[in-house]
Amino acid sequence: MNIKIDIDKSKLEALRCYMPAEQNIEEEIAKVINEAAATAVDKLYSKHVPKAVQGFIKRSAALRSDKKKKDENI
Repeated sequence: MNIKIDIDKSKLEALRCYMPAEQNIEEEIAKVINEAAATAVDKLYSKHVPKAVQGFIKRSAALRSDKKKKDENI
């Protein structure tokens, strides 16, 4: 999924002035945004997806993971 975010140019310029030069501002912003988005999705998932469905998805993922591990050991 792609999401467009408008960022205040003056705040971005201030970040460029005050963040350490060795840090990549675009990577840092992307990291923070991705963490916030993951938290938001988890919160909405927990709120709206029935517990039984959550359990089914979790078990299905575990089974796929176990199968993949077995296939790698062959």
